Amino acid sequence: MKTAAWFGVCVALVLLTPPVRTAAGAACDGAEPAIAEAARLVDDADEGAAERRLREAAERDPACAPLAVAFLATTGLQHARHAATRGGPEDLLAPVLDAVARLAAWREAPGVVRDAQYAEAALRAAMAASQDERPELQVWITHTTDLAARLALAGEAPRWPLPPALLAGDLWYEVDRYAEAIEAYREALDRAPSAYAHRGLARTWNRLQDLPAACHAYRALEASLVARQADSPALDEARAFLSRPACQPDSGPLNPDPRSPIPGP
Repeated sequence: MKTAAWFGVCVALVLLTPPVRTAAGAACDGAEPAIAEAARLVDDADEGAAERRLREAAERDPACAPLAVAFLATTGLQHARHAATRGGPEDLLAPVLDAVARLAAWREAPGVVRDAQYAEAALRAAMAASQDERPELQVWITHTTDLAARLALAGEAPRWPLPPALLAGDLWYEVDRYAEAIEAYREALDRAPSAYAHRGLARTWNRLQDLPAACHAYRALEASLVARQADSPALDEARAFLSRPACQPDSGPLNPDPRSPIPGP
């Protein structure tokens, strides 16, 4: 990571160290619209824009616990993904560990205790995936799923950095466990419409070289984003893929429901 970029991350994380005043209601003016907008951007498969929106809001209001947890979780996941492209070296995972430490400190803030716990577990799962530690990843995914279920029973399920099914889909995809990734993305779609899950399925089917299923999933992604009038990079990704000859109507039958048997790992 370039020095300037790492400096910017450090500044943001320092600003998000819990202050003396940590009560959720003591700050957070305007937090709900920012968090809702970021959640919509994630649903539109535009997590980069979501991270920027949360960063802006959290830097304006560093005493707001819900904003801090959402931002730290989101930026931590982004850094873990970057580290994964290099095999998960310690220097690239340093900002993820910083985010985990600051999330642990925010667990003392009323109203975000379990959300911070979930975010910590999610980032630890992402670090395991970045280093291709599959057994450890399984443990953390199970933990995040169980924790999310308990939180849902208590009120509202956590969503930062991602809801558990989407998180599991992304991390299993990252370690080439495609059957598990497809199962997780399907679970997410069974729960709610999700352009993010359609993108995950499309990428996974493409990695498996099942072009009919990939074309179907990219069509679903395109339709979802158009219906939402979303200006997302995922729309360009879908249209670029769908321009391939294999996705054209005269190229042969496309799988109308890509729930065909999934190849084993």
